[in-house]
Amino acid sequence: MPAHSPSRPRPTGRGLAEVYSAVAIVAITVALSSAVYSQAHFSVGTRPVFSFETYSVVGSPSILHLQVNSSSPSELSEVRLDEASSYSGVLALGPSGYSTLESLCAGGVATFFSVNTTAGALSVSSNGEAWIDGVQGTSAQVGPGLHELVISDASVCTVILPDGRSVQYPSASVSTVPRIGDSQFTTTLLVPFNNSGHSITAVFGSAIEVVDF
Repeated sequence: MPAHSPSRPRPTGRGLAEVYSAVAIVAITVALSSAVYSQAHFSVGTRPVFSFETYSVVGSPSILHLQVNSSSPSELSEVRLDEASSYSGVLALGPSGYSTLESLCAGGVATFFSVNTTAGALSVSSNGEAWIDGVQGTSAQVGPGLHELVISDASVCTVILPDGRSVQYPSASVSTVPRIGDSQFTTTLLVPFNNSGHSITAVFGSAIEVVDF
C-alpha cells in the first residue's frame, strides 16, 4: 500500500483553475480490511481496499486518480459520481456538483471522458483548458488504446485523433467511462473534484466498489 507523500504548496490560479489545484492519487489493492486515510474512508470487507496520497501539481485540476489492480479479469462498465452516471452521458463537474452532458464540453464545467485512439498525436481544440491523461496541454503523443481527457470551461471543443479524424459525442471513439488503458487487470480513472463530500461508484461486471471523498 503506498505511503503518504508530504503536501506541497498549492499554486494560485484564476477562475476554475483556482478551484483545481491539487491531485489525489488513489490506488486500489487487494486486502481483507478497511482503511482510513486523511479525508476519505473506504470500507469494503473482503473486496479491494482504497488508499491514497495527495500532492500539488502546478496547472493541474484537482483530480482523484484511481488505479485499479485486479487479480482476475474485470471489465469496468460504469462510473457513478453522486447521482450522475456515465450511462447517461458525458460526466461533468460544475459549481453545484456532478452531472452529465450530451456534449464533450460546456462553459463553466469540467468534462471528463476517454477516447480510443491509434498511436500518434492526440489533440484538443477548444476555447478552454485541456488535460490529456492528467497532463495539462492541448496535444500529446499517445500509444494505442484508451486515453482520458479533461476539458475545462470550454463552450466549444473538438477532439482530433492521431489519424486526423475529429470526434464529437456520441461517437464510437468516445467512451463516457473515464479511464486510461484497456487492460482488464489495470485501469486508471481521473476524476476532477473541487471539495469533499462526494461518492464515486465503479461497476466491474457484478462487482461494485464505492469510495467517499
